[in-house]
Amino acid sequence: ILAPGLRSVDDAEQLAQKLLDRFVAPLEVGGQSLVVRPTIGVTLYPLDDADPDGLLRHADAAMYEAKKAGRGCYRIFSTEIDADRRRRLDLEREIHSAIALNQLHLRMAPVMDLTRGTVLAVLASLYWQHPRLGRVEHAELMRVAARANLVGNLELLQITHACQHHLGHNKQGIPHLPFIVEVSAWQLRSTEFFAHLSELLARFRVNGDRLILAVDAEGLPDAQQLAPALGELLARGVRLALRDFNLPLPSAEQLPIALLMADADADEEQIAAARAASIERLLPLVAVHVDQVLQKNRWSAAGCHWLGGAAVQPAMDAQQALSWFEGRKIEEL
Repeated sequence: ILAPGLRSVDDAEQLAQKLLDRFVAPLEVGGQSLVVRPTIGVTLYPLDDADPDGLLRHADAAMYEAKKAGRGCYRIFSTEIDADRRRRLDLEREIHSAIALNQLHLRMAPVMDLTRGTVLAVLASLYWQHPRLGRVEHAELMRVAARANLVGNLELLQITHACQHHLGHNKQGIPHLPFIVEVSAWQLRSTEFFAHLSELLARFRVNGDRLILAVDAEGLPDAQQLAPALGELLARGVRLALRDFNLPLPSAEQLPIALLMADADADEEQIAAARAASIERLLPLVAVHVDQVLQKNRWSAAGCHWLGGAAVQPAMDAQQALSWFEGRKIEEL
């Protein structure tokens, strides 16, 4: 029996007991009453992450354990699961519910010009306030989303939250800083993605130039693969940033980039190459995830002063950020 949709060991045990209960009464076959006492072995995927043949062997082994205990019972194949793997499985199982129950929230990290002390933009991301496991930060959340095939959904949810908070800024009289939202490069092929994006900008009355889509270099589509709707959004002011990029950069015809984003982990040689590419193409360069003072000093010494990360200003919940921005000097990116 293949039973999809079971959420826990308890569910599997209840199903096994229901099957056993169906055989309590004798079966009438050809005018005779037959007493049948089945024995059941159970294994649970992905707690047991063996291949199909391995799952059958493990269920069979559990069945023989049940036979040893006496007919008419069941046994669950036992696998040792460490705390980290248990957490990963729990998060994968519950992420759909987290989206439905609005447990994912916006986190905002200012991008600043350190030479002038001004705020240029906001790097937006999500975190999961899990009711049992506490706060699940963005990096872990996106790994869970990748295993659950929900990366595209969460990237759109990030943009939705960012647009909602643009509306909040407007109501509180706070300048409309551009939001930088990281998205997968394959989204640039999707007409459906851009239709959703256009609808969000209209619904929350967000000007296109308030949104910067930061795409990763991996899987970057060729120009002929770009969704036609991308051109329409670029015409409305939406900008593209290239993150985790390799050199040489794609041409302007291949991808109309407005901003370069480099990870703070880059070494001095990589920083110099990024700076040279930025100067050659007349593109602003921002270093993100600058979480250590050493990283901050390294980028500043190389002449890059547009930085974002914990060493510049720790990321904040949306409400904290609204308060933090009040009275700050703003120079929009």
